[in-house]
Amino acid sequence: MTNFGSFKILFQMLKVKNVGRKHWNNSSSWGMVEVMHNVLLNVTKATLAFVAYTNISIDEVKTINNTQWLSIHLYVVQAWKRIPILLYVETIRVLATFDNIFALMFEACLDFGGLGLEELGAKLVGMGCDGSNVF
Repeated sequence: MTNFGSFKILFQMLKVKNVGRKHWNNSSSWGMVEVMHNVLLNVTKATLAFVAYTNISIDEVKTINNTQWLSIHLYVVQAWKRIPILLYVETIRVLATFDNIFALMFEACLDFGGLGLEELGAKLVGMGCDGSNVF
């Protein structure tokens, strides 16, 4: 990414904010990340709106520094190919109980996948969970 000039037109087309005129600046990388996040979010929502079925995998882990993380993966099939979607990875800021983790799962499906509770219920064909202390 040292060749600024070759990326400048792309960033302007994608409407990346705070791109310098002749060189990278302190906020260039955040602008790129925000644009990439929005593109990925739109692609994920479009993919999940199109598919008939999905499968969810949830894993809650505790790291060596005693921080709890939740990851949510969705799997869909398009053109007979299994497509994995990493929907959510975040630290758990509430007590990691069954109710709280499922509330986070539903919130992530709506916010990052565009799937409301009713639509998720209609498309969900399987679910895998790890963490016997919670599930």
